[in-house]
Amino acid sequence: MLIIPALNLKNGNVVRLRQGDPQNTVFYSDDPLAVARRFVEMGVRRLSVHDVDSLIGGGFPHMEIATRIAESTGVEVQYGAAIDGAVPLHEALEQPFVLIELRADRIAGTELLREALRHDAPRLALRLDVRDGRLDLKSPERASSADPVALARELVEAGARRLIFSDLNRDGMLGGPNYAGLRALLHVIDVPVMVAGGVAHHDHIRNLERLGAEGVIIGKALYTGDLSLKGHIDENGAWRR
Repeated sequence: MLIIPALNLKNGNVVRLRQGDPQNTVFYSDDPLAVARRFVEMGVRRLSVHDVDSLIGGGFPHMEIATRIAESTGVEVQYGAAIDGAVPLHEALEQPFVLIELRADRIAGTELLREALRHDAPRLALRLDVRDGRLDLKSPERASSADPVALARELVEAGARRLIFSDLNRDGMLGGPNYAGLRALLHVIDVPVMVAGGVAHHDHIRNLERLGAEGVIIGKALYTGDLSLKGHIDENGAWRR
C-alpha cells in the first residue's frame, strides 16, 4: 500500500486543514519544495499536492509549484484541485503528474467528467469528500446530497479507474480513518481506492492495508510528529510490513 504525504498549499505556503475547511488552516512552511524533499528523504515515492486556493475561487496558482516538485524531486505527484473546466484540466494533464485528483462533488454528472473519463481515465482519481456520511454535490447538473457508495458505483460504471475516499469529519482530527466507509465502497466496486482522513498511527495504516486500500494520504500526523515514516517505507514507497 502506497504511503502518500499530503502537501496542502495556500498562498504559496504548506498548511494543514481541519476537517477539509479551506478557511480553517494552520501554517506549516513557506517552502513547499523543502517540505517535499524532507518526505523524499524518508523514502516516499509519491506526494499528493492539493491546491487549497482553488476551493475558494483563487484559480489554480499552485499547479506550477506542484510541477516543480515533480520535476525537482523525481517522485510521483498527484495534483488535486477544484477543477471544473476543460482548460485547467487539460493544463493539468500536460504536466508531469502521475494522477489528477478531481473532486466528484464539483463535476459529477457533467459533460466535462464524461469526456475526461472517455479520454484520460487512467490519469484521473475521483475524490469523494464525505461529510456526515454524505457528499454535497455542487455541480449545476447534480446539486444535491448524495450517498457515497451509490455515487462511487455510478462513477465506476461511467469509466472511473480509481477513487479517493476522504472523510472530512476525520480530516486533521487524528482519530482514525473511516474503515466502515472504505469497506462499503470496496464491497460494490472493483477499482483501486485511496483513503484520506484521520490516520495518526501505524495501526491505522496496517488496518487500511488489510482492508485492501491502494494507498493512504496522510497530512497532519506527519507534520505534528504523531506519525513517523522512518524505516517503514520500502524502495517502492509502499508500507513495509
